[in-house]
Amino acid sequence: MLSVFPVAYFGPISYFRELARAENPVFEQWETFPRRSLRNRCQVLDPNGFLELSVPVNKPADSKTKTKDVRVDYSTDWQKKHWRTFMSSYASSPFFDHYGMEVEELIFSNPVFLVDFNRAIHEKINGWLDLGVPFELCETYLKENIHDFRNDKTFGKQTDIVPYQQVFVSKAEFISDLSILDAVFNLGPMARKLILP
Repeated sequence: MLSVFPVAYFGPISYFRELARAENPVFEQWETFPRRSLRNRCQVLDPNGFLELSVPVNKPADSKTKTKDVRVDYSTDWQKKHWRTFMSSYASSPFFDHYGMEVEELIFSNPVFLVDFNRAIHEKINGWLDLGVPFELCETYLKENIHDFRNDKTFGKQTDIVPYQQVFVSKAEFISDLSILDAVFNLGPMARKLILP
């Protein structure tokens, strides 16, 4: 049985945990692109607290646009904003020097389609943490005989993530289930332990 996941922009820890445990995971591209989802948003902890970052997109068919056709919008300087946020949030983290340059390269890689952008992100995280989860897109919209994670509302909201040292822990208590980048920058390869059983 296939497990169908949305593509994700630096998805939350719980997303990667489910992905790593899933039976035959594949990624959705034929759905009508939903608003306000992890497909183009991530959550980080910055000096002022919790912050959500969003990649602006263009939808050629407006509300009927399929995820595979959604384009990244470069009419604003969102890349600079996201990179500045990642730097102010994680420059003092233990593994920023190790992964920061690769994250910067991803942010400024200028892919045309959001799916391609998220594929590159997935492949980088998959390699960093040795998750062994290939990026395979659905060939059609699947409805039956699947484990459906496309609209899982718990991603980014799970409280059972094992606490770890976060950069701004002195200003706030541990915030669970942020973007995988929070775990990677703070734990490095050990972030894998938050994901794999």
